[in-house]
Amino acid sequence: MLSFTVLWYVICILAWVLYFLYSSFLPTLPWTTCNNSWNTVNCTVISDLVSGRSTDSYAVHTNSSSINGTIYTHAEVYNMTASMLFDPSPLSPSNITSVVTMSSSSAYEFWEYNVIGRSRGLEEMGSLQLHLVIGLFLAWLFCVAAVIKGVKSLGKVVYVTATAPYVFLTIIFIKALTLDGAIDGIKTFVEPDFSKLLTTQVWLEAALQVFYSLGPTWGGVITMSSYNKFHQKSFWSSTICVVFAGFTSFYNGMVVFALLGFMAKSSGMTVAKIAQQSGPGLAFVVFPTAISMMPVPHLWSVLFFLMLITVVFDSIFGMIETVTSGIIDQFPRQLLKRRVLVNIVTGFFFFLTGLPLSMNGGIYLFQLADWYFSSFALLIGSLFECVSICWIYGTDRFARDIYFMTGRNVSVALRVLWTIIIPLFITIAFFALLTQYSAPEYGDGYKYSKGALVCGIMVGMLPIAAMVAIGIFSVINQDGSLLQRFVASLKPNDTWGPYEEGTREKYLMKPYVYPSTWWQKFKENITGTKDHFSL
Repeated sequence: MLSFTVLWYVICILAWVLYFLYSSFLPTLPWTTCNNSWNTVNCTVISDLVSGRSTDSYAVHTNSSSINGTIYTHAEVYNMTASMLFDPSPLSPSNITSVVTMSSSSAYEFWEYNVIGRSRGLEEMGSLQLHLVIGLFLAWLFCVAAVIKGVKSLGKVVYVTATAPYVFLTIIFIKALTLDGAIDGIKTFVEPDFSKLLTTQVWLEAALQVFYSLGPTWGGVITMSSYNKFHQKSFWSSTICVVFAGFTSFYNGMVVFALLGFMAKSSGMTVAKIAQQSGPGLAFVVFPTAISMMPVPHLWSVLFFLMLITVVFDSIFGMIETVTSGIIDQFPRQLLKRRVLVNIVTGFFFFLTGLPLSMNGGIYLFQLADWYFSSFALLIGSLFECVSICWIYGTDRFARDIYFMTGRNVSVALRVLWTIIIPLFITIAFFALLTQYSAPEYGDGYKYSKGALVCGIMVGMLPIAAMVAIGIFSVINQDGSLLQRFVASLKPNDTWGPYEEGTREKYLMKPYVYPSTWWQKFKENITGTKDHFSL
């Protein structure tokens, strides 16, 4: 359910990237000019902002300006207009707002008024935008084609999508290193600020980053691993995946901050100021701006958005396979031989239900969904996973199963992490998220109505509601009193075990005996028992 809800809106990112890639092949990069149909009278081309020029007569012809009775120097006006590259509404006082609205960057206007065609709010959804509808359709067409035969076709596609980002990143990084200011950006990235470790926000962001980079709780890791052979040796492959995920995040940061350092040097701003931008604004305003200032901008634009496409593809494939495999597993007799049809119908369903995201008010839906769908449910779901595996099924029994499958003992360090440290850390992160909670906003301070916030919370909690519903259904299907039903529902049923008949018989020869007390269970979870299978 988590992959289902997130997949509905996250595919929009791929539609946006496809449109930017298409625009990269036009004779002139459309986000670098102000003579387009979507531009306003306040539009200022990137080159003018960077060089200190402005289309506003105050900034061009005078050394100082008087706005609402306040005197501003040329440098102050330039700094405020230049800040439009990264934050369209950085200041709130009315006199400063008057200056800021004098000019906005062409990159910002291309994103706001052409790509997403933003309306004034969720209440004004507007109409379907043809370029986004086409982008959404192509995004689903490519994704369904990649997974149409399940893991067999997906495995071949991932060979390309998993390696291509490194190639594109390396090319862009080499080029970024030749740009003025790149080293300053890298220094900002690698120099630690240990005082930040005392803030809960940093730890919360780190926890959420782990969820996005490693993929726990989404279901994709479990889905993909289910295709392995039963006795697959998974320790080193798992370790390599974790190490490469960390390395990739670090490498991405190096490339990003090298470009941000170049932009800071060009615009006269600090790297920290530019780095404050996040979300869609970073990928679709800041980076196109940086690309437009590089030699041969069309080439770097194509490379950059091709890289984004492969990255987004990799993120989406696992979710699609999780959703479709979950559907097929519920009705194996009817659907197992109709996997292609299930993938096509699923993709078409998501395309139709995702059409509102391609409307003028679609970005507000996207922001609302992103705020609620992938935060609370992730932390709650991961906590439930830890509790169910370590404290209900039992860490010791889980370790016993791993030994039966791989012949490898689980270390005490991993047992402590699974049983105590990770659940504790997730609990702290969850309460930190609650304390840091604030209602979502978008852009220039647009605030959602109470009804929209309630809907966002309700839909965002669907994965948790699904777990509760299945739990209630499981209890109802047991026999005995309510307590007996509850206890019985917490134990594996008679069909639990290896699928292959010979392996299953060997597994059932030594049934697991649960400890009689909680203290004994805790002790065995940490230290383990010597009751292992002989392989």
